[in-house]
Amino acid sequence: MLIVTTQISPKRTRLYRTAMLAVSVVSAAVLLEVAIRWLVDGGLLSVPAPPPARSTLWDPAHSEFGVWHHAHANKVHKRQEFSVVYRTNSIGARDVERKRNSDRSRMVVLGDSFIEGWGVSEAHRLTNLLETSTGLEHLNFGMSHFGPYQSLLVYRKLAKQYSHEGLVVGVLPLNDFWDLDYKSAQTALRYEYRFRPYLLGNYPHYERFDYRESMLRQFFRRRLYTFNAFSTLYRSLSAKEQQNVDEIAVNSGKRFPSYYYDLGEEQFNLLRYCIERMVEEADGKRVAIVLIPVFNDFMRFRETKQRPLTEKLLELAASQPSLRIVDLLPPMYQRAGKCQVKSYFRKHDYHWNEYGNKVASHIVEEELTGFLYKPKGPASRSSNQSDGGGCSSCQ
Repeated sequence: MLIVTTQISPKRTRLYRTAMLAVSVVSAAVLLEVAIRWLVDGGLLSVPAPPPARSTLWDPAHSEFGVWHHAHANKVHKRQEFSVVYRTNSIGARDVERKRNSDRSRMVVLGDSFIEGWGVSEAHRLTNLLETSTGLEHLNFGMSHFGPYQSLLVYRKLAKQYSHEGLVVGVLPLNDFWDLDYKSAQTALRYEYRFRPYLLGNYPHYERFDYRESMLRQFFRRRLYTFNAFSTLYRSLSAKEQQNVDEIAVNSGKRFPSYYYDLGEEQFNLLRYCIERMVEEADGKRVAIVLIPVFNDFMRFRETKQRPLTEKLLELAASQPSLRIVDLLPPMYQRAGKCQVKSYFRKHDYHWNEYGNKVASHIVEEELTGFLYKPKGPASRSSNQSDGGGCSSCQ
């Protein structure tokens, strides 16, 4: 009997093994992607999900501001605790249509997601509550993911085109220094990498620097949970090598890191620069800076009433007659009463709920009466100061 043996060439063997290895690697990658996606969707893993390819509401590559809304957008903004319709006007602001010129007294309001009204309807956010209470139009130019420098750019390039008598600027110490300080942003966990303008240099000589994500990185970030998971891990390990605010707080034995207390000199100078430029751009109009606290800030305030950030800003305002600083931290802490300060915020979010917006609006109006707002009669004032049982957890 004739036995025929077929000998596979070494070249074909190598090709076969390479193909099998490639299939194994691809299969493992697919399984890992599916597993991470399942863990994230189930709330078991904290990793940024890939954003949608294109949003009808958000423009993450605005040529001037870095991020802005699309004009005439009408979109349901949905998260775990809310489902709210966001509508924008012809310039992309989350506001009703406004005339460029008006004979009425009006206020321009700038800031980030707290000013924009994250997760609340327009009727229940800070600016609309102030507009109803004071009778003055409050033109809302707030935008999620904004920092003070972006607010300055919006005022300079857009908001100044609208007649107004005063300016209210929300500053969120929680993350506004990440938005200002490029070095801090590079090591901050969960920081949104997108096109963003920064200031580089030394006070007061700064130059604009536009951070732009590489095309390759953007491609993977927008499509793969796996990429975002490893990116988060890498940033976590890198952050340990640099002293950011969290590390400083932990090393000092402080349980609650807070930029009200832990900011550096250069970070303050960046904020100071933006405020000084806003005062210049306002050209004699009065400017109010409103500091917005979050839970950690309240906890640190409970331990000590001294707030280095506020004290530095008050010193700055002392030399600027048209500048006023409103720190919401002490009055919101005091007004919590029987309720805990957590009643101002959503359970799974650091943003204000409707009650937080309501209390903040009362305090802002009181603090700015005589500066931006005219005093009211006794009946109107007493009616406005009642918080009206808005805290459901105390009822």
